[in-house]
Amino acid sequence: MMRKSLTFVCCLSACGGQNDDLEAADLADPNLQICINQHMGFADESRIRVESATELRNLDCVDWDIRSLDGLEHYTALETLSLWENSVSDISPIEGLKNLQWLELGSNNIADLSPLRNLDGLTRLGVSSNRISDLSPLGSLENLEWLTFDDNQIRDLEALRSLRNLSWVTADRNAITDTSTLDTIRSNGADVYADYQQ
Repeated sequence: MMRKSLTFVCCLSACGGQNDDLEAADLADPNLQICINQHMGFADESRIRVESATELRNLDCVDWDIRSLDGLEHYTALETLSLWENSVSDISPIEGLKNLQWLELGSNNIADLSPLRNLDGLTRLGVSSNRISDLSPLGSLENLEWLTFDDNQIRDLEALRSLRNLSWVTADRNAITDTSTLDTIRSNGADVYADYQQ
C-alpha cells in the first residue's frame, strides 16, 4: 500500500490534471516519452512537468525505435544518455544539455555532429554506425577520453589532434587513408583501433 501511495504522489507532481497551465516537458516521440516515464517511475501516459524533468540524470533508451529527440532539451540535468539502436537523425535538441558526460548515439541515422560542439563536459562519446563524414565539431571537446566512430564515412581526422585526453579510440570501417593523427593519439598513450578501413 505504501508503494502505491508514493507512486500516486509522484505522478501528481509530474502530470497535468487540474494544473495543465503549468509547462510540461512533452516529447514529440511517444517511445522516448514512455522510456523517460518508466525511468522516472511514472505511468506510460503521464505528462512530465519541466520542474520534474530537470531531476533526471541518467537515461538509457536502447532500441526503442525513437525517431525524434524534440523535447529532450527540457532534461537539462542529464549526465548520461544512451540512445543506441534507434532511428534518430537530428540531435539538435540535446545541444544545450551542458551536464552531459557520457553520450551514446551509435546505430542511428546521424550525419551532423555540430550540435555537440559546445558540450565540453563530455568524457565519453559513441557515434559508431551512423552517416557521419565530418568530425570537426568534436575538436573543441577537450575533455573527451573515450571516442568510438566505427562504421561511418570519415576521411579527415585533423579535428582530433587537439584532444589530448583521449585514452580509447575506435575508428574501424571508415575511409581513413592518412593515419598520422591516429599515430599521434597512439603515441600519447591511447588505445587506438583503426586497422580495417573501407
